[in-house]
Amino acid sequence: MQRHYHSKGSYLVENYAKEHRESAFSAKQIVDYAKEQNVNINTATIYRNLEKMASEGMLLKTKGQESDSVFYQFVSEHIDCHNHLHARCRNCGKILHLEHD
Repeated sequence: MQRHYHSKGSYLVENYAKEHRESAFSAKQIVDYAKEQNVNINTATIYRNLEKMASEGMLLKTKGQESDSVFYQFVSEHIDCHNHLHARCRNCGKILHLEHD
């Protein structure tokens, strides 16, 4: 049986995602947040945790249209989040879930 190890970094990333569940966010925003909270965490740790959460289906991972930036959003309340379209507001970053047959 595999044990899940929760580090300071994984808690920080997960908490940030939950606190910003209605908006898309970048890894850089979490890096800045960690600095504001005086949490010393390696940028690679943040990226690793974001990728892990995305692969586990906890985060939706999208690429920006105008750049190579990657954005994430917490998807817990949207069970079938991978089965519908998403639109991201360019002004506020909010993700809209578009469901239609």
